[in-house]
Amino acid sequence: MFRKFTFYCLGLALFFTAVFFIPFFSVFAQENANPDTVLISVFERDDCAHCERLEHFLAQYETENPLIRITRVDIYTKEGSELFNAFTSALRLSRVTPIMLVGDTVIVGYDSNETTGARIRELVRKKLGAQS
Repeated sequence: MFRKFTFYCLGLALFFTAVFFIPFFSVFAQENANPDTVLISVFERDDCAHCERLEHFLAQYETENPLIRITRVDIYTKEGSELFNAFTSALRLSRVTPIMLVGDTVIVGYDSNETTGARIRELVRKKLGAQS
């Protein structure tokens, strides 16, 4: 009985990963079809102080660097919540916000422009430099 239940749970987990996680990345990959840009995907919520600080940073950075594209996912929407849950489950991440995907690197949380902001800038520079 326990064995059947374990296989059932495993199958269910694989199903949800395939349904939510794979389309999540394929949507972002299509949006980032231009190889001269770096996609920054952000899971956020409107009542999060860290998300607000990140938003201020990204708004400024977006005006400075036209080679980045930002995709925001509000985890309070049905689709956003499903993507967030699938993403955090698949990567075994804490369910905190913000979570960013900068190119292919995951960053959990946002501290300040001098720390996390500098890390984002570094990742974008490396990604753009690797494409040259």
